[in-house]
Amino acid sequence: MPTTSSHASSEREAKELRDRIRQRLGDYGLGVNEEKTRVVYRWRAGRPQRSRDELPQEFDFLGFTFKPRLKSRRSDKGRFWGFWPAISRKNERRIADVLRKLAITKWQGMTLRELAKTLAPRTRGWIS
Repeated sequence: MPTTSSHASSEREAKELRDRIRQRLGDYGLGVNEEKTRVVYRWRAGRPQRSRDELPQEFDFLGFTFKPRLKSRRSDKGRFWGFWPAISRKNERRIADVLRKLAITKWQGMTLRELAKTLAPRTRGWIS
């Protein structure tokens, strides 16, 4: 998973970095998927908020959506904004479709243990 650290301090710097990566990959005969590659504004506390029209503020990567989220701080029970991953909307819909097609509500003859054993492989896959 990508790290949540900043790689550039300005949009200009981020675009220059993207172009250098594109050039470096090209030196090895590799390319960048232009549809999937973009500069994303990583909002966090202490940095001015930008409009979504200026730069996107979230991206999907390996089934997760990375975006600003309000989190709880353990030390003093306070809250803060951070850039954190969670399941992507696309994956949520896919899992919901699978569960709908399984029609679990019609599995009334199964015990809870049998139901868990039947669903365990799928659940492990979704969690992984």
